[in-house]
Amino acid sequence: MVLCGHMNKKTLSCILGLASGSGFATSLRFIGPIGMSEILFFVALLVLFKKHGKSIFYPSGYVEFFIKNYIIISMLISLLIVGFITINFTSVGHNSNLIYVPSFIMAVFLGFLFAEAIRRGGVDLRILTNVFLVTFFVMNIFAYIFDINVYESEVRFSSLSNNPNQLLFYIATLALFLGLYARNLFWIAAPFLIYIGIRSGSDAFNLYLGVVSFSMVMQQVFFSWKMTNGVRFLFLFAMLFFGLLVIWQFYNEYFTNLWVRADEGGLRILHYKYALDVTFQSPLFGFGAGSFSGIHGPFEGIEAHNNFLDLSMQFGFFVPLLIYGIFIAALIKSFYEKQVLLVALILGFIVSGLFHYSARHFIFWLEFGVLFAYVFRSTSHYISNSALNKKMQFSKVIDTDGVSE
Repeated sequence: MVLCGHMNKKTLSCILGLASGSGFATSLRFIGPIGMSEILFFVALLVLFKKHGKSIFYPSGYVEFFIKNYIIISMLISLLIVGFITINFTSVGHNSNLIYVPSFIMAVFLGFLFAEAIRRGGVDLRILTNVFLVTFFVMNIFAYIFDINVYESEVRFSSLSNNPNQLLFYIATLALFLGLYARNLFWIAAPFLIYIGIRSGSDAFNLYLGVVSFSMVMQQVFFSWKMTNGVRFLFLFAMLFFGLLVIWQFYNEYFTNLWVRADEGGLRILHYKYALDVTFQSPLFGFGAGSFSGIHGPFEGIEAHNNFLDLSMQFGFFVPLLIYGIFIAALIKSFYEKQVLLVALILGFIVSGLFHYSARHFIFWLEFGVLFAYVFRSTSHYISNSALNKKMQFSKVIDTDGVSE
């Protein structure tokens, strides 16, 4: 802990970048959910606790303090108390998975401590982003050149991931980090990220890409035309209606087939239905770590493959409600500030998370930390560098080797 306490922020940023960039390589984990990425995240968490641990207990604003402490306390109760009861005193204990208890505890503290580090200038976000990009790029290029495809599919590229869908989790977060802290690199890296995403064969990635692209186009129209806000909204609504009409008329069969394939013959809807059944049976604290949905009924040991529903089954309804409340608040704030790319990337992240359970990965909580710090900061204190047209700044206390220029 002494070493952790004296680690400078550049080293910490490199560790977080390496952990983030290598997290997709789930095939390289050597003990259950533990691999080199997870060990690096653990080291970073120790450093963050040493430097910013007290921030958890000090209110910097009543709303922020409530959200932070409710999520942390509620998740700890669900993981340590409710999970113990589920396993030992209920008939559904076989659906529990205690191996993820330490991971979730680490994840929730990582998210909030990372947000505090951003607020206090305790992490160099540009270094983190650059290391994240280089690590992700090198590992995927290596896998591509040497034809490493863990998923063993002739049509889907999974690289070093056990599941090709996992690549989306890291592409979405890396894209957000690039859009915030290395705007020039974003446009350089975008073709590579899009290519990897398309090669993964993930329908959720195709949806993510479509949402991001469509959102950017619509925002450009909305913000660039000189008209009143009322006329803008009417024009936007008209364009959306016309676009949906065209899609329905000419591409109805294509999107129907796409949904049938993504829905796996109706199984996804059943996962959602029974996940809701599980949540309603324990809406306050859930059932602890585990998989509780099914295809014939609840409690069959299957994930819902939906961040909101999987979190609600494990931790109760209010934890994901608050988490996604932060995402929606960040989306609204970025739209109000006319940050076109940021709006698109946040929206894409939210939509893609409705089809996979990425919250089991630490990278989800890093993005949560970024958006939490964004929401609970005045406009003049957020980001103001070339990454966002020199309009916003994360904090006036960030020194010269932080994210500001």
